[in-house]
Amino acid sequence: MATATLSESPTVVRTAAHAAELDFSALLAAATRAPSGDNLQPWFFIAHPQESRIDVYCDTRRDASVLNAGQRMALISCGAAIENIVLLARENGFDCRLNLETGIHVSSPRKRLARLTFSPRATAGTEGNVMAQIAARVTNRRRYDGRVLDSSVEEALRRATPPLSGAKSHWLTGRDHIVPLAAAIGCGDAVLFGEAAFRNAFLKNVRFDLPADTAVEEGLSLSSLELSGIDRLALQTLRRLPDALIRLSPAALMFAAHARSLVQSATGLCVITSDDSSSCSEICVGRAMQRAWLALTRQGLSAQPMMSLCVLDNALRCGDLAAFARGPEAAWRVVTSAHDVFTARGLHERVRFILRFGYAPAPSGRTGRMTVATCGQTR
Repeated sequence: MATATLSESPTVVRTAAHAAELDFSALLAAATRAPSGDNLQPWFFIAHPQESRIDVYCDTRRDASVLNAGQRMALISCGAAIENIVLLARENGFDCRLNLETGIHVSSPRKRLARLTFSPRATAGTEGNVMAQIAARVTNRRRYDGRVLDSSVEEALRRATPPLSGAKSHWLTGRDHIVPLAAAIGCGDAVLFGEAAFRNAFLKNVRFDLPADTAVEEGLSLSSLELSGIDRLALQTLRRLPDALIRLSPAALMFAAHARSLVQSATGLCVITSDDSSSCSEICVGRAMQRAWLALTRQGLSAQPMMSLCVLDNALRCGDLAAFARGPEAAWRVVTSAHDVFTARGLHERVRFILRFGYAPAPSGRTGRMTVATCGQTR
């Protein structure tokens, strides 16, 4: 299969002594701390220390739901995991040659996406304590305080997120951007959670079976959702009600109002766009997203993905339209209207990922991760 090669640096110094210094267990641990849709962790890693490389696979069995049509959301998550590996290797004095598989078809249970080959260089990177930043990065679903972003912080965020192989990070701040985008995202949530297939796919990943504050290895803990007791009860009730009854309820409007309120409380939005819909592009989007999220973490800012518009767009392009029991027309209208909102702000390429960010207290809970032994191996 053909490969696309991205070299992080053309100049390397190869020595056996340096090769022994690269901690592959640390690299895999960093990879598993990447974010993923509903914390389903759709990756698998095989490390080959003697050959100074790691192979990254998409495990398509982790999420076969309508929320992940064509495994495109999973590929973005795998891209974030790759970025963690690249950053940690660089900090420890290693360049990374990244070979991405082109023409990826993710119909097989486990498909290789990328091969990362490491070569030592004379000096270590200057990123700071990358592993601490990776560990500190967390989804914060609280309402933020809406304060204005200091211009020096905004400039630091922009400097930290240059374009990456066609994936671009756009930092949108100010009420003139936030208010209309909050409305668009709210409409996206209304359509997404108004459809039984999408709503049930999300609810399946909420860990109602465990105490709220459990750091679950996969799925979403109740405490991480930042819901009141009444909201948690309502969410549990949704699992049991027939779709016909839910359609008569204001459930979809409640999801929309909640999403709109969250975005309106934000300081801004980081929007990742890309001009390509290939699987390589999804991986680059994931890398750009993780780079932006870590930049926010370094600046003490909270962040949360707001992905209903991107999930709908992907489902319409790559999924089975039968998943839209009420027909895809409402979804097309919402996605098209959102495109107009983004275009009016100079974003002419396809929107692939949306992060709201701002200042907030620490989250009430966070999710755990599967062990490295579960999602990786060393040979």
